[in-house]
Amino acid sequence: MATFIQPLVAIEKMKHLISLLIIFSLTACNQDDSFTQVDNDSLLKTDQTKGSWKELSSGLYINSNGDLGFPTESDLVFIPSSQIDDERVMCPNNFLTTFGYEDSLRLRDVIDTNTFQPLGASFYKDKNNIYSHYAVCDAGVFSIFASDTSTFRVVGTYAIYKSKVFHFRNGQIDADAETFQSFTDFSNIAKDKNGYFSFGERISLEDLKKEMGEELFEKLIE
Repeated sequence: MATFIQPLVAIEKMKHLISLLIIFSLTACNQDDSFTQVDNDSLLKTDQTKGSWKELSSGLYINSNGDLGFPTESDLVFIPSSQIDDERVMCPNNFLTTFGYEDSLRLRDVIDTNTFQPLGASFYKDKNNIYSHYAVCDAGVFSIFASDTSTFRVVGTYAIYKSKVFHFRNGQIDADAETFQSFTDFSNIAKDKNGYFSFGERISLEDLKKEMGEELFEKLIE
């Protein structure tokens, strides 16, 4: 009895297998090429089946199809939605596989995974390019920021590139690159020879004090 499966049981198992194959086919046909949303409740990190994602040492992910994916919420990958805080459960992790919102250029055709690394302030680099991720709840957009990596550096939540200053959310700002600096404990606050910035916006010293509160402001300027 233990060496064979009864015919009715075998038929039911076959029906179940066919149903799974149909569901998988429909899911694959409807999948958006720009990003793949992870079903956190069903996908396990140890899953080696077709379409599953494995983490690379660079922090990027790769699936069995060879697609390279950038995780939009790296700390939520493979965490069941039931274990995610209410504030974040509406913005689950997605794997971005192409550049831009409508660009067909795939990450796997550009990024060198052996040299890819985070720089901070949503900027990344490999031996060829600087990349940026503009994060929003629908996964956002992953872009090639620049091809000259030698003149790029991150300063708090800002970046300096070819004598121009950029905020990671607001883009290029009107600042003096030579005197620009951020504050270690207040990475969104910065200054140049002409004054201060808060979250990428020029701000007066008086308004900055009101924004931060007197106690934090005193720590800033001490």
